[in-house]
Amino acid sequence: MDKYKLFSSPEFQNENLTAIEETALSAIIEGLSGEIYCSDLEAKEIAVTSRIPMRNLRGVLGSLVKKEYISINTNEMGQEIICLKANKFYLHPVWKESALSVK
Repeated sequence: MDKYKLFSSPEFQNENLTAIEETALSAIIEGLSGEIYCSDLEAKEIAVTSRIPMRNLRGVLGSLVKKEYISINTNEMGQEIICLKANKFYLHPVWKESALSVK
């Protein structure tokens, strides 16, 4: 078993993700609050949940941004807000219904 393959999600089956990206994305999705789109999680919380060292997580988050799974925005308080892209809502267990209107 891959060191970072902590989560196994059938939704990720057809996605072009590495094991570490899948684990980080699972941790992000798991931490998304009820508010659609964005997470109030900080990278350090994702690192704890996913067990991915912070030195690796920054690169993984950058890769997920490049692959257009997430966006990272800075709010007015200077906090990084991690958002799941609307075209990836089908990966979220609750937001799947919203994904139908985006596709």
